[in-house]
Order: sequence, then structure tokens, then C-alpha cells
Amino acid sequence: MRSPSLFVESASAHPGLIPHPLASTGFPAPRTSKKSQRVSFWENPNEDVVRALHLMGHTAAYSSYDLAHSSFENTAGLTLTVKNDASIPSEGYVLTTRSGKGVLSTSTAAGAFYGALTLGRALQCVDEPSTLNLAIVDKPRFQHRGIMIDVARSFLPFDDLLGIVDAAASLKLNILHLHLVDDQGWRLEVTNEGRKAEDTTDYTALHRVGSMSACSAGPAPGFDVQEKEASPTSDSQHSASSIVPGLTGYYTRAQLRELISYAAKRHVEIIPEIEFPGHNHVVLHALPHLASSGASAVDEGEGVPAWTRWQVGESYLDFTIDETWHFAEHVLRQTLEIFGPKHVHLGGDEAFKMLKKLGKEAYDQTMSQLVELAHSIGFDSVTLWQEGVLALSASDCVQLWDYREETEVAGLIEAAKNSGCHVINSNAHHAYLDQKINLSDELGLTWACPQGLSAEGSYIWNPVADFPAEMHQQVIGVEACLWSETVRGAEAAAYMIFPRLLAIAEVAWSPQESRNWNDFASRSELATKPSALRDFRQAPPGTPQ
Repeated sequence: MRSPSLFVESASAHPGLIPHPLASTGFPAPRTSKKSQRVSFWENPNEDVVRALHLMGHTAAYSSYDLAHSSFENTAGLTLTVKNDASIPSEGYVLTTRSGKGVLSTSTAAGAFYGALTLGRALQCVDEPSTLNLAIVDKPRFQHRGIMIDVARSFLPFDDLLGIVDAAASLKLNILHLHLVDDQGWRLEVTNEGRKAEDTTDYTALHRVGSMSACSAGPAPGFDVQEKEASPTSDSQHSASSIVPGLTGYYTRAQLRELISYAAKRHVEIIPEIEFPGHNHVVLHALPHLASSGASAVDEGEGVPAWTRWQVGESYLDFTIDETWHFAEHVLRQTLEIFGPKHVHLGGDEAFKMLKKLGKEAYDQTMSQLVELAHSIGFDSVTLWQEGVLALSASDCVQLWDYREETEVAGLIEAAKNSGCHVINSNAHHAYLDQKINLSDELGLTWACPQGLSAEGSYIWNPVADFPAEMHQQVIGVEACLWSETVRGAEAAAYMIFPRLLAIAEVAWSPQESRNWNDFASRSELATKPSALRDFRQAPPGTPQ
């Protein structure tokens, strides 16, 4: 059994129930000293319930888990009956408890898991389970409730991803979006298996070579000030002197399959992101034969140096040559083999240099061909960042993030409406966890939030208010994003993620009309304990792991 990770501890450090349920009576007062309790079942234990209770620090009788490490002062515990009720919405649940007995009704395994998380939090707040008198009806506001982690600019070890899955699941988030490729690094193993007969490329170089680079250290981030208008991050880092170089590495195919299985048991879907047409200088570095005259860098016979600068928008591949399309097809086929056909993210953002040199028509055509390729290979749905919206159809998703240029964003929103595609809102003014919390912090950027982004700034957001009323049904959810220009390792990641992810989890789950900042601040101790902001954050800036 894995011990609680830094991420789980950070996600559960608050004393109250987060996210708040749809309707609730009888929930006990929050307490900082959490109790561990025993839950038994009238019939065979429900493994989703067992898993959720374990995540909350409890045990369940007759389970297959080794919980010998736990000691329980209360031996009577609570007896739970789990019932199937097809009338309850997907992921929803109804939970009642009285006199040491409880009934959890749901129509799905995810609903059982989420109901047990709520029960687990309630059990932490009482000395005797028999005193619980709960009546809770609950379901999520959005179907897509996610967090994106950029492991390309700076690698996170595999065990840290498992911890992030646990933390996300404990907050009833159901998506972990992995940004696996960027200019600075390639983070997934690729083999030559399935390579076309005419294709002689050694694709293993992508991880053998591409995983050995990462973002440069803070004192020399490498922004191109002369082309400041081309980059949304070029003026954002005032001082980063203690930030060390990014961490290098990659995930094996076996590790990724283990992660997917681990996450699925906690009702978290792993969505891989492979960047096109830009944000992929690492491909030209690892496979220099693709650095032809139509690419952003050309191999003159000495290879293509690694890109470690923080500057964005400088790279793109040459989509006029067959070899680039062989690469794209091979990598997407291997991605499908690992992650399955449900969903892939193909990037599409910040292709500044490509747009400047080749024009928007070439960009739109390339993105349309890439989306078509992904579907032909077998992916059910493709997500693109907002710039690629014209390539999408009704089965796909657009992820909006940059709302600074109102006229441009209005056009993108109109295009999304016309395509009928699903919308994921990652409004950087509220959901970008790479933004500084305090301007005095060394970790973080400020391009989207010049005054910093507080937990309250994340919480007060209504994601559908960014769109016209006729599009609200297209908005399937929200996603917090942690980019890693300044993040080095697990402690720095937790430092940036919490407590703002608690706020976004409630934005994603709880009805807009029932959310109240003061109530949330009380449940998370942000109001009664001003130092909680620092208590959640686990490391000094720049600490490597």
C-alpha cells in the first residue's frame, strides 16, 4: 500500500467538505484533527467505496486491501449498504446515515466512489459514527473536471503522477491532462514497432535524446525581448534567480499503462497531449532529418541543438515532407496503443513563427489534416487549444485559455459555436496555476494575472459566463493548468497547485448558485486562518526534487 503523498496531504489539509454537495443536511462541523473509522458492509464490499474510504484514511471490513498500518479507536464503526438506483444521474449519489447505519445509492461506479469520499470526510469529523445523521443528494455540475500538468518543460517522476491522481480523485476531479511534449523535452517512450516499411526513422531517439533536455535555470530564461509581442510570457518573469534547471526524464510505456490503470480505478481519465504544429522543437533536435527547409530549424549537417529557453512560439515542423507525416502517424498510433481511443490532445497553440512565415491558411490546413489523421487512426475525440478551433467538429473539444484579446476571442467563440464542438474552459485569469499567488513569490509568472492569482480569484469564476447563453450546453467543463517554466519537482508543484485547486474543484462540481466564497473560505480555513495559504504550500521557491 502506498503511503499518502505530498499531493494527497495538500489536497486533504483543509478541515471541511470540498467540493460542496448539491444538497446536504447534517454534515458535521469541520475539524482539523481527523478521525480514522471502520466501515463494514451488509453484503460484499463495494471496491469503489473501499478505495475511496481508504483514500480518506478509513478502512473497510472484508476488503482486499492491506490496512494493517491503521489503528482505529472506534471499533463499532458504520455499517453501509450500497444500492443501485438507475434514476440517479451519472456520477451522482444519494447518501443517508443514521444510528451507525448508512445507505449509499448510485447508478454508476463513479457515483459510489464520490459518495464514499463524502462519507469519508464526514467520518473524519466525528468521534462516533453513530452520531452521523446525513442526508445528501449530489451530482457534478460539469462532466469534465480536470488538471493539466506540464511535464515537458520539467519532468515529474512517476510516483508523483500517482500522487496527483490520488489528490485529484479526492477532490472529485476526473481528468489528468499530461502535457508530454514541448520545445524543451519529450516525455514518453516511443518504439519502432509498427513503423511503415518505407520509414527508416529510429523513433526511439524521441525519448533517448528528447528526454535529456528541459527548461533552463531561472537566471537565464531566454526570452526574446526584441519580439516581445510574439510571446505572452516574455515580460512576465521579474526575478527567478533561485530556480534551477528543469528535471529530465521520460515515462516508459509500461509506466504509462500502470498510470492509466491506477487512475481508472479512481475514476480519473488520463489525456495525453502531443504538440502540433509547434511547441515541438525537441522533435527536430531528436530527429534532425525532419529539420528540413520548411521547418523552424534546419539541420546543416551538425544536428539541431536542444531548446531550453522559456520563450514560446519559435518552433514548427515541415508538413510539406512525407517524413513529417510518417512521424505524426507513427507517434499517434503508439499514443493510441498506450492511452486508448477515447481522447487525444494535439496542442495547436502559439504557432507564432509558423503563422508569420506561412500564414493562417497553412496553419488551419495543417491542423485540419492532423485532426483528420487522429480520427482515421481511431481516436474518438480530439482536443485543440483555442487557436485550432476551425479544425474541429462536433465530436471534438476546444480548450480556451487566453482571453486577453477580446475581438480575437469573440471570433474563436463564434467558431466553436458554429462547429458544435465541446468547450473546455481554462481561462488563464482564473485557472492557470503557473501564475504567481503573491507578486513577491519567485515561483510563477504574471502575464495573465499581473496582480497574481489568489484562491479567491479562482473561486469567483463562473466558467459559462465567458460564453453566450446559447453556448452554455457546449461547455462540458473546466481544467486547471500548471505550466512548468518555474516548477521543479513535486514540492514546487504542490506549492503552486494548492489551495487554488480546491477552489477550482468546487467550481467544477458545485452548482453556481450554491457557491459562496466566505463559506468556502471557512471550510478551507482560508478565512479563519490567514496563514493557511502558506501552510498549503510545501516548499521554498525553486527547490529541486
